[in-house]
Amino acid sequence: MNQNFLIFLLRNFWRIAFGALGLAFGLSWAIFGLIRTLFILMLGLLGFYIGKWMDEGRPDGGLIRFLMRYFD
Repeated sequence: MNQNFLIFLLRNFWRIAFGALGLAFGLSWAIFGLIRTLFILMLGLLGFYIGKWMDEGRPDGGLIRFLMRYFD
């Protein structure tokens, strides 16, 4: 891979990433419709956050316990 091309990709990473996400959203909207596309996106975000939660060691307690510790 050419070094200049790699530098170009790294400099434009977010532009390429958001462009690809927009393309994927537009194609899925055209195929499935808006409601199903939003449902697919919500499930994808839920999976991402559950995976992030599992990777970070599953914190003890929930939101209520966090708030109780915060305000005490």
